[in-house]
This record gives sequence, C-alpha cells and structure tokens, in this order.
Amino acid sequence: MFKYFIVAAFFTSVWAQNNFEPCTVEGQQICRVGGYQICAHHDFTGLTFGPVLSCGGGTTCFPSADGGIVCRPVSDLLQCPFGSSRCFNNTSVQQCTSFPRGTVWGNPVPCATGQTCQNGQCFNKPPPLPKCTIGNMECATATTFRTCVPSDNSNAKFITRSCAPGTECKPSGTFITCSVVV
Repeated sequence: MFKYFIVAAFFTSVWAQNNFEPCTVEGQQICRVGGYQICAHHDFTGLTFGPVLSCGGGTTCFPSADGGIVCRPVSDLLQCPFGSSRCFNNTSVQQCTSFPRGTVWGNPVPCATGQTCQNGQCFNKPPPLPKCTIGNMECATATTFRTCVPSDNSNAKFITRSCAPGTECKPSGTFITCSVVV
C-alpha cells in the first residue's frame, strides 16, 4: 500500500507540474501560455496533453482553422480590428479574431467554388466579358452601348456608355446610334 501511495503522489505531482489534462484525439494540438501541447499517450497518464513545448524565439502559438496550432511571429498580435475581414488572395478571406493577448488574422478560408474575394467578402464571379475588336460598337441594353478600346495589357476591353435621356440604342452596321424614342 505504501508503494501505491508514493506512485500516486508522484503521478499527482507530475500531473499538476506539467498540466497533463486528458484529451481524446491523439496528435491534437492546443496553445498554452509559453507554447503548445500535443495529445499523446504519456507514462502514468494515458491519453493526455503532454508538457508545454516552446514555439521558439520571437514566435507565439495561434490556433489554426483545422483545429491544430501554428507558431507565428509575436508581431502578428494586435494586427487587426476585431470582427473585420480582408482578402488573403483573390479566392480566400481572413477574419480578425480575438486571441488571449490581442487580435490576429485567422487562417485563410477559401471562397465557395465560383466566387472571388473582394473587399474582405466572397462574391460570385461576374461572367467574363466577350472578346472584342478595337473600334467595334454594340448595344449593351436598350439605353446603353459598348465601344471596344485598347486596354493596359495589350488586350481589348469594352467601355459602356449611356445614350442621352429619351433615346435608345440602335445597331447600324459596326456602329450604333442613339435615336429618339418615338
């Protein structure tokens, strides 16, 4: 009985000292003050979070979107207004979330298929404009027309303009006219 008491006292001491708390998914990682912990089978404790591991100089632990962790520079703290969002690239968005020591940009979340990120939000991509021949004109709607002009990247693009009030767009060969509505 005395041996059991010594082992139990040692186990309790190790548990408290290393903050071994039970976990259920081997390999799961969580952030802790000073670094992070990994869920694994440890002596005397079974499946628990192990000792705190350091992220390394100048970095701190951040939770990741996939449930893991990522060690990032301390300069990433207090980097955004809580609740705001931004585009990570043209197909992913990031949300500003709170963190125990500040606010951080979360991991990029992809936009849905067929969407693009603009001004921190995912939107459906507009259909591509048809290719055009420089100088051609066409009616875009009953009261607007498009003219094909050179663009900055040596391609061509349409510029849309409105007909004058009280007129409508009428095709006339390769040109258009805005005629008075009768």
